[in-house]
Order: sequence, then structure tokens, then C-alpha cells
Amino acid sequence: MHRHWQAVAANVSETELERLLASTELRRLTENTITDSGVLRSHFQEVRDQGYAVDDEEYHLGIRCLAAPVFDHSGAVVGSIGISASISGLTPDKVEQYKSIVMGTARELSRSMGCVQGAG
Repeated sequence: MHRHWQAVAANVSETELERLLASTELRRLTENTITDSGVLRSHFQEVRDQGYAVDDEEYHLGIRCLAAPVFDHSGAVVGSIGISASISGLTPDKVEQYKSIVMGTARELSRSMGCVQGAG
């Protein structure tokens, strides 16, 4: 499940999340892909709490991604912004370094869309 989907899905309403999960096949793409809906729900809570999602070779082996959600004027998630690189280029230390840049950019995009508080 790539990071943009994670960043968006983690921030939709519970009703919308139920709809998404019901209509999405949780297929294993790599050994790191989350295919259990309960584990995925816990992961989404972590994504919401920290404000960003990391795809750690869940979608493609050798690729790590980082994304943060973008919100509109009503506070609804409308997309995400992120970066992708090889796991050697986007090491855990680099994720720590870049997460504030990605999250800050997502906040700026959200503000430009009229989001004024809470989300983003």
C-alpha cells in the first residue's frame, strides 16, 4: 500500500475508511505489504498521530517513500505530497530529516487551500 494512499486513507472519516477497505483488495505485493485490515487500521492510527506515512518497501522492494496529507478549507483530506527513493538513498535517518520538510510543505499546501486549523 503506497504512502500516498496511506496518508490519504488514514485521514478520511470512519465511514469513508470502511467503504475504502470494503472495496480494496489487500494484496501482498512484497513481504512488507500490510494485508490484514486490523493491522492496517492500527497503522492508519499511527499515520494520523504522527502526521505522515512511510512505505517501507510495502509496494516495491528497494523503495522507501514518505508522504503527508493535504487538507482543504473544510479540513477534508484531498491528497498528499511525498518523496520516494531507494532504501539506500532514503535511510531511516533521512526519513527523520525529510519528514519535517514534507509535512511543512503539506501544511503550506493545506493553508493555500484554505485549511486554517487542526488538520495538516
